[in-house]
Amino acid sequence: MAALTVDGAPELAIVDWMMPGLDGLELCRRLRRAQAGWDRPAHVIVLTARLSGEGLAEAIEAGADDFATKSFDLLELRIRLRSGERIVRLRRRLGGRASGSCGCPGGCVEPAACARQT
Repeated sequence: MAALTVDGAPELAIVDWMMPGLDGLELCRRLRRAQAGWDRPAHVIVLTARLSGEGLAEAIEAGADDFATKSFDLLELRIRLRSGERIVRLRRRLGGRASGSCGCPGGCVEPAACARQT
């Protein structure tokens, strides 16, 4: 998770719901808390075998942006990645307008008050 909360962090992540130690939903919750206030939080796609509406709703509530059910088809995954990439590009454009030139990860909520503002 630490790799997603530092300068230069990936803006798109694919995580499995069932992972050893830290499951994908808990990772989403922690990531959302760590990235609170970022203009460009990571776009998270959760892989899951859970097909129920309740399970998918739980993933979205935990902070996932999208999901793919296992066993997924490569075309489906490519489509979801392309959609995620479009969202990431849009966030970059919008974040660049809002965050100024401070260089904070994800941009600043209040760029005028940022100590890193140049």
